[in-house]
Amino acid sequence: MVARAVVSRGGLLRCRVHGYSMRPIIADGDEVVLGPLGSREPRVGAVILVDTSRGPKLHRIIERGQDADGAWLRVRGDTQLGAGETVRLDAIYARVVNVERPLLKTLAVYAAEYVRWLPRWLPEIAES
Repeated sequence: MVARAVVSRGGLLRCRVHGYSMRPIIADGDEVVLGPLGSREPRVGAVILVDTSRGPKLHRIIERGQDADGAWLRVRGDTQLGAGETVRLDAIYARVVNVERPLLKTLAVYAAEYVRWLPRWLPEIAES
């Protein structure tokens, strides 16, 4: 995989995200910057690119553990329910260094929410 090759040499890689499993922090169409793990193992709460049973996915680390076979991580998308998936440390390709969302997209998201909620606010505004 390209991400593993780039970040293993200390480089950064910018990728466009497709999917909704990491919303609202990372939305469909956002760009993420992937980087190397560094000298420390990733901590609980970090978002990583990891090889899962369904292929490479951006997931958040929700638990760390150790067993007879070595260290493991439990990962899942932010919108997913359930226990998540257990992976080994060697399944990690990269960590998310930055999330970039275009300003116009951010404004459009907020405008859509405003329009959606405005009819609910109007009666209260009219009474004040």
